[in-house]
Order: sequence, then structure tokens, then C-alpha cells
Amino acid sequence: TYGVATMDCIFAYAGQVIYIELQSDMATPAHFSRSVYLSTLCMALTYGLVASVGYYFLGENGLADGLPITTKLEGPILRVVNVFVVLHVLVAYVIEGNVLTRGIAHMAGLDRAVNGARKADRLLWFFITCGVVGGAFLISNLVPFFSDVLGLFAAMCSMLLTYTFPILLSLTLGWRYGWKEKIVALYIIVPISIILAILGTAASVADIASHLSSAVKPPFSC
Repeated sequence: TYGVATMDCIFAYAGQVIYIELQSDMATPAHFSRSVYLSTLCMALTYGLVASVGYYFLGENGLADGLPITTKLEGPILRVVNVFVVLHVLVAYVIEGNVLTRGIAHMAGLDRAVNGARKADRLLWFFITCGVVGGAFLISNLVPFFSDVLGLFAAMCSMLLTYTFPILLSLTLGWRYGWKEKIVALYIIVPISIILAILGTAASVADIASHLSSAVKPPFSC
């Protein structure tokens, strides 16, 4: 549905949730704003190009059956697309997987897996990383309508963590640092983000319920 599709788009730009971790690991954290502007521009251009080309060749009904776009391809072009998908997933795991693995190690009291230099510490990091990758694989394959679940997470988490909560914090700091010209815009965005989160959650739950009742595809059917 349009609601789930909107949440998927929001999820695609929800990198703010790991901005602090990325900035802390930069050699020159003061240049972080430049990185954000450049990466966001590259993402918007890439997503726009891919979406435009896909829509041109497939049309609005091209994905109506709910199957991945790769099922519409064959031959050499399918292999090229799959290579790019693998590269995309690898980059995502390198960036976000490391942040998640570090967080899991810290919560488990295993900071030596992050900071330790011994072979045992490196092996511990390896096993935690394998657990993260394995867990992601199981979840994505156990839920045949993964796009709906992704939309649900985007509505319940990404929307609030990317827009609502940071803006509320900015409003608190804004009065202190004199951001008066931005206060009005921030107050407008907050209720909009909350409304979108509620509507997106409702749309995702409705789609999940519909797919569960119709048994669209069994687990590991992708």
C-alpha cells in the first residue's frame, strides 16, 4: 500500500539513528556536516535514478503481485542487479552492523570484544558479528512479507528516532543557543512526524494482517 511504501522510503533515509556513532569514529568530527550533505545528495540522486528507471520499464503495476523486482529479470541483467544488491547489503552491514555489534557487546558487558587486542577478543567480535548476520538472515526469511515489517519498524522507530525525538531535543537546545528562526519550522515538523508514524503503523499492521490471513508465501520462499 501507499502507507507502507511511504514508510519504506522514510526507512531509506533513517541514517540519523547512528550519526553519533559515525561522528565519534571520524578522524575529523568537525567535518561531519560535509559528510551528511554529500551522502544525502548521493542517496537522493541514486534512489531517484533507480526508481525512475524501474518505473519507466515496469510501470505502476509492475510489482502488484508483491514479488521482488528480480523476478521480472533474467539473463545477464539479473546477475548484474544481484551483484549490486550484494554490494549494497555488504556496505549496509559494514556501517550499521558494526554499530549494532558494538552495542550488543557493550550491553552484554563484553567491551573487550571492541577494544581488546588479543586473538580471543577478535574471535569474540567475530562470533557476535556472525550472530547479528545470522539473526538478520532468519528474520528476513521467516517473514515472507518483509517489506510490511520494514514499514512497521520505520513507522514505529525510524520516524520517531529520525525526526520526532531529535527535533524535540533541538527545541530544548534551540532556546539556549538562539535558534529562534528555526523554532517555528521545528514545531511544525513534530506533529507531522507523529501523524505519519501513526498512519504508517496502521497501514503496516493492516497489510501484515491481510497477508497473514491469506498466507501469501511460506517462510524461506524468497
